[in-house]
Amino acid sequence: MHILSFLGLKEVKKVNFNNKKTQKIISTIIIIVLVLAMLIPTVLSAVVGLF
Repeated sequence: MHILSFLGLKEVKKVNFNNKKTQKIISTIIIIVLVLAMLIPTVLSAVVGLF
């Protein structure tokens, strides 16, 4: 039981340590998705306009 709680504590510390990095990655992904969502219609209309 003691070993398990120690491992749990270690995991929590690891999660807290990586939390800021994870938030940064998630916000970056969200920004990329939003940019793509805005660009795709423009690109599609440009491609359709070419053909």
